[in-house]
Amino acid sequence: MSSNLSIRFIHPDANGRGREPLEEVLAHGTEKLAFACAFMTDAGYAIISPYLHQINKPGSFGVISIQQPT
Repeated sequence: MSSNLSIRFIHPDANGRGREPLEEVLAHGTEKLAFACAFMTDAGYAIISPYLHQINKPGSFGVISIQQPT
């Protein structure tokens, strides 16, 4: 595992303050895409779907729960 792994937490309000920083990270990530999302909504999928092609990059992955929240 790489020792220079960088983790960035985005504000949990994806439709408010968190959406712009999240889209900035997704649009400019060049090496790989790694993310986890609990309870992804249609709105969340709409934000991330244009960037899913980055999953094909080496070391990239996504973990998503599509179950309804409790």
